[in-house]
Amino acid sequence: MIETKILKTGVSSLLKSKIGKPTMQKSYLFMGTQLKGKINPNSLGYVCPDKTINFATDKVANNYAKNVVVQALNSKKPYEKSVVLKGKRILYEMNGTSNRCSIPNGSEGIWVHGHPDLFGKGKTVPFSAIDYTSFRSMDGLEQAIIYNSKGQESKLIKTAGKKTLFDKIMSKILPPENYKAMKELSQIGACNADYGSALLSVNEKNAKWKLRQLTIKRIFALIRKDTPKTEYYTQQAEELFNKEIEKATKNEKLAKVLHNFWTKKADKLGVQYSTNFENLV
Repeated sequence: MIETKILKTGVSSLLKSKIGKPTMQKSYLFMGTQLKGKINPNSLGYVCPDKTINFATDKVANNYAKNVVVQALNSKKPYEKSVVLKGKRILYEMNGTSNRCSIPNGSEGIWVHGHPDLFGKGKTVPFSAIDYTSFRSMDGLEQAIIYNSKGQESKLIKTAGKKTLFDKIMSKILPPENYKAMKELSQIGACNADYGSALLSVNEKNAKWKLRQLTIKRIFALIRKDTPKTEYYTQQAEELFNKEIEKATKNEKLAKVLHNFWTKKADKLGVQYSTNFENLV
């Protein structure tokens, strides 16, 4: 979901998470819903000794993940729920808050979570820059899926992406692992910068101008080695940025703006983006 204090959040802190106690304690589970009528054994999940949940097929595991995530969005107090699955096994499941959820470092497979309603039933935003950062920073994750309260999805799939001339040169100079790390970091940095601009574009144009002025003043303060003014302008810029982001999240145009962002930037950022959210397509 959207992180309003985006300037104060570093990549390392975004990825720190704790695996809590299993949310399901029973030996058998049934697709995240109450058992009704005749039981289909193919829909049952078994809680393994390591607390992961095993289902009969990949499809049933995916349905389970979708059901529990959508169920959380339709609860009395809607919240984001995070699920990680690989094949037919649920590896991680944790309840989040109304605007964020966690994912463990080193996660593998598919990451599924929900975005609560912002502008009406099923009307919400697709991926945030923080969602993308978490997804791209974990080599083992292949897909990320966001559901809205109607069960519609937005999806990111990792791709090779386009190679620029600079990429081609660096791939020949650097060892494969170093090149891959450099590529990921540059894409994450580009995403955060462009995503922030997309968010601010929803508001009045003078907000960007004010932020630009504060940034220039901060740079000059840094050049003059004026620490008090550098800290002052940094704080002013953070406060203004956070205020404008908070304002943007209340504007229904934001969902379309972010959808357009992902549609245009996905390939450059090394992902394939798709969605069937009603308010976006």
